[in-house]
Amino acid sequence: MQTTEYTIIRANGDEEVHTVELPAEPDYFQLKAVIQPIIGERNDFERVNVLHAGGYTDMFVDENGLLKGLPLNTKASAIYRANWLKQHPKVDPESLPPIVGPAVLFSRRVWF
Repeated sequence: MQTTEYTIIRANGDEEVHTVELPAEPDYFQLKAVIQPIIGERNDFERVNVLHAGGYTDMFVDENGLLKGLPLNTKASAIYRANWLKQHPKVDPESLPPIVGPAVLFSRRVWF
């Protein structure tokens, strides 16, 4: 087990940093226990690969957030878009998909 930091990024911009003990390669149910209380017990979550703090990490969001009309999460959207924009700097960031609702950003890769 290793101590893993994760940040909850709320749509209003608030951030909460937490830690959890996870194995090097956590399984779906171990991640679900951390993510679903934040995203919502009845909501499916989606993993997105992000470039953050100098490396690739995993961020999880509500899979159906757009359909539900959840509010735009500007901070999480910027993190999500950073990888694409690094490779394609002339692209308008607003042309890329947004993140809506709360996001859970891990400090390391947790999805295998």
